[in-house]
Amino acid sequence: MPDGPQITDPPRDALERLSELSKTLAATIPAKQIERNILVGTWNLRMFGGMTDKWVSGANDSPKRNLFDVAATARIVSCFDVVAVQEVRGDI
Repeated sequence: MPDGPQITDPPRDALERLSELSKTLAATIPAKQIERNILVGTWNLRMFGGMTDKWVSGANDSPKRNLFDVAATARIVSCFDVVAVQEVRGDI
């Protein structure tokens, strides 16, 4: 088992922020309706690659992307049936 925080074990404050994000997404993005619609999205994540293994990046962390960023991205992408994600790097 790897050391440090895991994406499957978010701290309470991250869970609260992700819950708020989910509410905002539900109020903004149409619901998926099987055989009625298909939701297509595209997102340029701008150099989405390496990340720190923390839930919150520190001022001196490099790279700055953290576990919360990945969890939030997954929540957003899950709202769509098809998503084109651009600029994903090989070191994620």
